[in-house]
Amino acid sequence: FHCHHCGLKGGVGGARPTHETRPPLRAAAYRTPTLPERRAVTDWLLGWFAKRGIPEDVVREFGCFETERRMPGEAGWVRSIAFPYIVGGVTANIKYRADIVTDAGPAKVMVQEKDALPCLFNADQIAGDELIFAEGETDVMSFAAAGYRSVVSLANGAGREAKFNPHDKRFAPLSTHADALVKVKKILIATDAVEAGLWAAADVAFDDLPGRFAFVRSPARA
Repeated sequence: FHCHHCGLKGGVGGARPTHETRPPLRAAAYRTPTLPERRAVTDWLLGWFAKRGIPEDVVREFGCFETERRMPGEAGWVRSIAFPYIVGGVTANIKYRADIVTDAGPAKVMVQEKDALPCLFNADQIAGDELIFAEGETDVMSFAAAGYRSVVSLANGAGREAKFNPHDKRFAPLSTHADALVKVKKILIATDAVEAGLWAAADVAFDDLPGRFAFVRSPARA
């Protein structure tokens, strides 16, 4: 492959893996998370999303809520935003984000539920001929606010180092949703230039990738 957006070049030797030949998921190894007792849709939460152009109805549609969570390197409980990962109508994972202040300045920290099923954000909307992969949860929700529902994201991103490894844990959710993904005719990657180039590593995860894989560039970057 040769990504004309970031210049990344590479290849994968041997036969192309298919979702039938990937290691099967060990369902018994995953735990269904318990929703925090202290959770609410607050004015602070809605204001945080509003600054990003995401209205209240979309926040409620995705089930996001404010809660408190222990974060790496932080003492005590920290105000956090929860992004539920729903699969088959059931919460399979929850990703928490907190904005903190460090000696180096403002920073964001994120954690997920332990031993949760590797899954895509908004996975239940994988349907139709086209599917958009966005960078993160707020990007998915921004697409939804604009009327695009079949949009998903990886919990850990595509990363900034192409490993070209079919067992790369960053792409484990692709195996979880393989049966739905192989029915999609075109996969659109709407990420920044660096991460878009590294999505070429998905060549080891998607079946029959050529002809289904394309990049979306925002007007500001076009």
